[in-house]
Amino acid sequence: MRRMSFSSQLVPYLIFSMCFCVQKANDSPVPGVKEKIVTMLRKHGEISADVDRLEDLVEEQRKRLEVQHSSRFGVYDDEETSVFITQEMVNEEEDKVCELEERIQAMQERLSVLKANSS
Repeated sequence: MRRMSFSSQLVPYLIFSMCFCVQKANDSPVPGVKEKIVTMLRKHGEISADVDRLEDLVEEQRKRLEVQHSSRFGVYDDEETSVFITQEMVNEEEDKVCELEERIQAMQERLSVLKANSS
């Protein structure tokens, strides 16, 4: 759900006010007022779009940070790829480590038997 920022609550009022000003600017004795108001409305629209985009980016980053801090698992990020680490991935790695430790133990036992036979 999107939060309503202070500026987004004012937008309808500002648009109404600016449209009213554009209509009145046609009758204004000051040259260029209408063009300035139209330019300001365009800039306001661009800035509002940027604010919305940045608010979405902040929300996405907040969610990512929350996931990273919620447990010991999170996102492993290097320069080339991003990988989300899951419990299943950790379990698989632990199983591989156990298998390697067993192989090392078996090799050490064979080595000690070979040393005992060569003596």
